Amino acid sequence: MPLDYDPPRVALVVGSDNYSYECITKTGEFVINIPSKKLLEKTVQCGTISGRKVNKFKKFKLTPIPAKKVKAPLIKECIGHLECKLIKSKVTKDYDLFLADVVYAWAEEGTFTDRWLIEKERAKTIHHLGGEYFTFPSKVKIREW
Repeated sequence: MPLDYDPPRVALVVGSDNYSYECITKTGEFVINIPSKKLLEKTVQCGTISGRKVNKFKKFKLTPIPAKKVKAPLIKECIGHLECKLIKSKVTKDYDLFLADVVYAWAEEGTFTDRWLIEKERAKTIHHLGGEYFTFPSKVKIREW
């Protein structure tokens, strides 16, 4: 979830029993890889198993590439990446919330100008609605009342 733009900041909720939680708390950094609609099936599959026991890059034929500012790998097949450094964690009693600065970001050429170009098919990002439901952004003309 975006929090701020100057400096760019994000919030991330990860369960404490999750392998990602362990990695983030140990290193103080993480990457948010932004998959497009064409990676939906692999994204769902990656979410069904733990990286603690399985190398997801190998299992799902994804390509790790080095990040510029953090040690966590980027996923080459994704259309965007946010490299993040932890500011604070566990800021609430009920949620395992991480707050982080975005220290480097990039998007595949042609998917972003001053905003995300969702009218381009390759720029349609995956949005999880909960359970087995997902959606993709589209441009909608809003009428005035």
